[in-house]
Amino acid sequence: MKDLGRDIITPFMTRMTLAGNRPILKIYPNTGHFIHTDNPVEYAADVTDFVTTGKVDTSSPLATDRLINGATATASAAPVPESPAGTSPTVGLNK
Repeated sequence: MKDLGRDIITPFMTRMTLAGNRPILKIYPNTGHFIHTDNPVEYAADVTDFVTTGKVDTSSPLATDRLINGATATASAAPVPESPAGTSPTVGLNK
């Protein structure tokens, strides 16, 4: 994460800001390329917020917790179904 921030995110944010178009950055930990399937509830809420208000809440308690812990804190996690013998369990639709 340090290399990603130092080598890609920070230079991009700086260039875009200097060009007069400050980007909105939100990182979804433990999310792959298909954000809409790996994190459908939070991503859909963010898209709706952005379309209706032009803003995305990047400092909500949920977002902060995900940045610190890498996962959403939940009271009870749903059990992961068992995989057939010889296969790996999958989480998310694109894995």
